[in-house]
Amino acid sequence: MRFRNWLLIAAAAFLGGTGAAHVYEAVRDTDKDNKPAVGAPIDDKEHKLREELKVVEPFMTGKERSEYLKILENGNKEFRECALEGIKLEVAHRRFTEFTRNYKEQKKPVDVMPAPPIEYENLYCVLHNGSKEMGVMSVEHRKFKYLTDIIGVFDSLTRIGMKRENCTILYDSRRWEELESMFNEEQKREIAEIRKKAEEIGAIQGTEDKLEETLKKLAEKATKDDLSVIYVTGHDSKTDNGEIGFTAGDGVITPKEFLEYINKIKGKKYIVLDYCYGADAGKLFEGREDVLVVCAASPGEKSTSTVLHSFGRTFFEYAEQMPSGRAFELAKREHQEIIEKGAGFGAVGHVETPCMYGSHALREQRLKK
Repeated sequence: MRFRNWLLIAAAAFLGGTGAAHVYEAVRDTDKDNKPAVGAPIDDKEHKLREELKVVEPFMTGKERSEYLKILENGNKEFRECALEGIKLEVAHRRFTEFTRNYKEQKKPVDVMPAPPIEYENLYCVLHNGSKEMGVMSVEHRKFKYLTDIIGVFDSLTRIGMKRENCTILYDSRRWEELESMFNEEQKREIAEIRKKAEEIGAIQGTEDKLEETLKKLAEKATKDDLSVIYVTGHDSKTDNGEIGFTAGDGVITPKEFLEYINKIKGKKYIVLDYCYGADAGKLFEGREDVLVVCAASPGEKSTSTVLHSFGRTFFEYAEQMPSGRAFELAKREHQEIIEKGAGFGAVGHVETPCMYGSHALREQRLKK
C-alpha cells in the first residue's frame, strides 16, 4: 500500500470525528484496482485482528458496519489489514471516550491522606511531550492530546507550589499547518484553545537538542537539597539499530541516554514516564533511593491514553493529596479499569500494568508540602 494510504488510515484512526467510513472511502479512492476476492488468504495477524473486531463490532454505527463488511471482502490483503486496524481504533476509541467520560463524572472524591511531605529547598520541573507526525494529534475531540496531558500535569504541580520560572515545558506541534486542512472550523477553534493555553503556560517547541540542553541546565542548577520532577509523555520511537526510547523532535532518547542525564542531576528526582515502553527506562532506576520512577505500563507493554485520561495525569492528581505509593495504586486501578472495560482491550488480551521503581522513602511521602 502506498504511503499516502497509510497516512490516510492513520489520520482517520487518530482524528476523532473522521469516521471509519472515511477510512474506507479515502483508501478506496486511491486504490481503484482493488477488487473483492472470494477466499482471499488470511494470515495469523489478520485472524487476530478480526477476533479483536468482534469485540468492537456491537459498538459500530450502521455505516461503519456496512463499510466493515466491504473491507472484509476486499481482495488486497495489505489494504484489508490496514483498513481493519483503522476501523478497530476508531470504534474502540469512541467507546473508550464515552466510558471514560462517564467514569470520571461518577468518580467519588478521595480523602486527603496525611503523610510527611517530601523535603526540598527548590522544586524544578521539566515537562516533555515527544510526538511527531500523527502522534501530535488527539485520539478524540480533535485536540492536541499530549498537550492536554502537559497542561493537566502543569496544573497539578502549580497547586503543590511549583513556581512557573522553575518549569520548562517542551512540546512538538510542527505539523499543525500541514494538518490544518483536515479540520472544520469548530475543530480548529477547539485546537486553538489548547494551543493558547500551552502558550499561556510558556510551552515552547521541543527538539532533541532542546531537551538535552534543558536537562543539562537542570544538572547545573539543582543541588542535593532540591527536588526535580520530570514528566515525559508522547510516543516511543526506535533508533536506527532498533533500540526503543522516547521521541524528542526528530530524535530518540534511549533508556541508557536518559539514565545518563538523570544521573547528573543532584538531589531527589521524581519521574513519570507516560508513554509506550517507558518502563524499559524506568527499570534502570530499580534500587535507587534518590529517584522515584512511575511508568504507565510494565516493560514491553504499550500504554493508552486519550484527551480525557492518561495514567500520568491521573497519578499527579492523586499525588497532590496522598503519599506517592498510595497515589500510584489508585491511579493504577483507575487506569486499568478504563483500559480493560472502557476500550474493551481486556477482552482481546491487551494488558497495561503501571509500575514503580526506586525510592521506598519517597513512596511514603506526599509530593505537596
